[in-house]
Amino acid sequence: MYLAKIANITWLNYMGYLALLPAIGFMYIYLTGSRQTGPEVFGEKIWWNNLRPLHSLLYFLFAYNAIIGNRGAWIYLLIDVIIGFTSFLVYHSLLRK
Repeated sequence: MYLAKIANITWLNYMGYLALLPAIGFMYIYLTGSRQTGPEVFGEKIWWNNLRPLHSLLYFLFAYNAIIGNRGAWIYLLIDVIIGFTSFLVYHSLLRK
């Protein structure tokens, strides 16, 4: 996120094209249901699966804005971090009891 904020337009464009990979990946995994468990949750159900479309959308928005040279594209990554961190805290402190 910070690198996207300080990057010059050329590097921001590269970052935008690179961000298409996780954007497509998040949506692919969600639509195919191909990753419901994983080692990071010790074989349990991946609790953030329903957030994948939102993560995908935010990465697509970052990618598009970075590719067209919008210097504010990093805001979409900031929003993604805030949502992810908040969801983690809510899940582990409120929902998992």
